[in-house]
Amino acid sequence: MSLPKNKKVHGIEIKKVPVGKYIAAMREMEELPSIIIHELFPGKSMADIMADFSRADEEFAIGLMGKLLIVLPEKLLEALCSVIGISAQVAMEQLTPKELLDITREFWKINELSDFFKSVSGLIRQKLPTQNTGSSDGSPLQKASE
Repeated sequence: MSLPKNKKVHGIEIKKVPVGKYIAAMREMEELPSIIIHELFPGKSMADIMADFSRADEEFAIGLMGKLLIVLPEKLLEALCSVIGISAQVAMEQLTPKELLDITREFWKINELSDFFKSVSGLIRQKLPTQNTGSSDGSPLQKASE
């Protein structure tokens, strides 16, 4: 078991968390996917969104968090705090936006979320139907095998 590796940032202890915490946070936000897709990724297909997530890094996550704070501030804060393990009330009353950002960045690093999202998005993309590119000629590989 490899959970330890805690660090304090702005008085908040940041630690590795088990998968159950992520699942609980996702359940809290069940109604959000359609809102998020529409508001945060206008005009993008699910394949495009998954491609964005497959390249997810710290800056992508911070940018996404910023957009979410504009669109769904309370829900994002509650979910984020739930996963990190702090009270949303504490975050709202005691942390500055920069401090919350610092805590989120450290949480991202400690929990190695870039690797996680790359792996998961790759698996999801494999399950998505391939996009029609508009060409009716077929693929060169298909022609070679005919």
